[in-house]
Amino acid sequence: MRMMRTLVIACGLMVPAIAAAQPTTTPAQPATAVSDASLSLARELTTLMDLAENASAGVDVMLDAMEAQDPELAQFRPVLQRWMRKILTSEEASAAFARMYAETFTEAELRDIVTFLRTPAGRRFAAAQGQLTRRGGELGQRLAEENQAELVQMLEAEMQAPQPKQN
Repeated sequence: MRMMRTLVIACGLMVPAIAAAQPTTTPAQPATAVSDASLSLARELTTLMDLAENASAGVDVMLDAMEAQDPELAQFRPVLQRWMRKILTSEEASAAFARMYAETFTEAELRDIVTFLRTPAGRRFAAAQGQLTRRGGELGQRLAEENQAELVQMLEAEMQAPQPKQN
């Protein structure tokens, strides 16, 4: 039962983490209304970026990290992969990502991004995102492991520091 609860909690944390792993820029102010043209461009952007494939790479990175923390989760990896990929490749997810991009970028910015993604360099950039996500996850894990002693020291110092009085 403890394992099932751990799995459910981990899965609940995976979706936002994978979405957060997608390429980002400094966001524009979210629009209150999204034009049809912006939404159309955002849909094209998600297609050109192959977000479903890139999200799959994010799933693998997340599962690797989870298994490093709890090796028993390895036995559930195929189920977790199928579940996450089903969610992230759904029409609902595609529409939600398109809306998110349309709310984040202006129509002109979306047009510029789509124009770039249609170029050879843009296609190469989009195609590399899955590999970069995997490599970035590995890099982050390696850096965290190499600097773990510092984190332990910081946490110990925080636990020993006097706690502020609450009123």
